[in-house]
Amino acid sequence: MTPIGAIGTFVPPSRLAAARDAVARADERLATGVRINSGADDPAGVIASGALAARAAALDSRITAMEREGADDAERRALETERINTVRALSTVRDTDYAKETAERARAGVMEQANLRVMAIGRRAAADAAGALLGVRIDVNG
Repeated sequence: MTPIGAIGTFVPPSRLAAARDAVARADERLATGVRINSGADDPAGVIASGALAARAAALDSRITAMEREGADDAERRALETERINTVRALSTVRDTDYAKETAERARAGVMEQANLRVMAIGRRAAADAAGALLGVRIDVNG
């Protein structure tokens, strides 16, 4: 026997949960400004981010030491350029792409609302079918 609420359209709970997870993930990335909030977000990105951060710190130390020693300006400028490029690469790996995350948040929100609407339509259809059989109107909102 088919239970009331299963007649008509059906949205698997996993689809609704996936949409809600996508909304939460996009919200977290937008709130923190960081694309990688945990190792589960991007394991390779965590490793690359750590290596780039360590490289930038090492370059900072070398540049500071060269400034104290009064070393060759050309070599120091070359290290500063390398440091700038390293920090840019780190930012590319670690930071949130706001346009992409905003679009993902909107898409996931629409999917969540669509899934909820389909579930409501299914409940209404099941209640209407059961009500027609019983000769009564069944309220699915309360």
